[in-house]
Amino acid sequence: MRDHSRPSDMDPGLVLRIQEREDGDVVVAIGPSPRGIALTAEDGTAAVCEFSVSGTLSPRTVKALRAVIDAMEADAMERPFPLRG
Repeated sequence: MRDHSRPSDMDPGLVLRIQEREDGDVVVAIGPSPRGIALTAEDGTAAVCEFSVSGTLSPRTVKALRAVIDAMEADAMERPFPLRG
């Protein structure tokens, strides 16, 4: 599973989190820092959206989100952000 987060430039208390699960599904969440937010709306996450690879209506979107994960990995290597408590 690939699971990456990046902070908002305008509000470092918020993060964009994208997770690619073992089954290939891609989940996008926007929520509060720290990065350990669960990908469910029950914990205060502002938004969660899941794209299923089996029968997805958005194959290009899934491909693009995987490219965003690659970019987030590269950004994290160059410019890691501190986790907030």
